[in-house]
Amino acid sequence: MFRVLTILFCCMSLFSCSYNTYFYIFNTTDLPIHVIYESKGLTYGNAFRIDPIILSFNSRYAIKNKSVQSIIVIDSLTNSVQCELKNGEALRIGGDFNFTLSNISEAEILKNNLIQLTISQEEKELIRADSSNIISFFETIDIHTVGIIVEN
Repeated sequence: MFRVLTILFCCMSLFSCSYNTYFYIFNTTDLPIHVIYESKGLTYGNAFRIDPIILSFNSRYAIKNKSVQSIIVIDSLTNSVQCELKNGEALRIGGDFNFTLSNISEAEILKNNLIQLTISQEEKELIRADSSNIISFFETIDIHTVGIIVEN
C-alpha cells in the first residue's frame, strides 16, 4: 500500500508543474532610457514589487544572472521607482507564480497593480501606460519571461 501511494504521489508531482514568471522592461535601443513606474505596492500582491533589479540580457532576451550596478531610486511612500537602463539592460519589476499573459484573469494582475508607467529617452516620451492600456505593451518571451521591449 505504501509503495502504491508513493508511486501515485510521484506521478501527481509530475503533472503539477509550477514555474515563476518574471516581468521585465528591456532596453534594446542604442541610447539609455528612463523608466518611472508606480505600483499599488506589496499589499496587493507581488506583480509590481518595489524591490526591482537591473540585469543584463542577450539578443534572445535571456536574462543573465548578473545584476548591473545602476542606481534605482525607490520611494516606498508612493511605491514609485525611477531608473535608467542602458542598451542591453532589463529592469525586473516583479513576478508571479504560474503566470500566463494569455489568461485574462492572470493578465489582470498586471493591470490591477500598475498605477502608471512612463518610459522616455532624451526628453521624448516613448511609452505612457496605466491600467487602461498596460497589457498591450507586454509580450510573452517564454514561460519564465514577460516583458515590455523598448525598441528604436
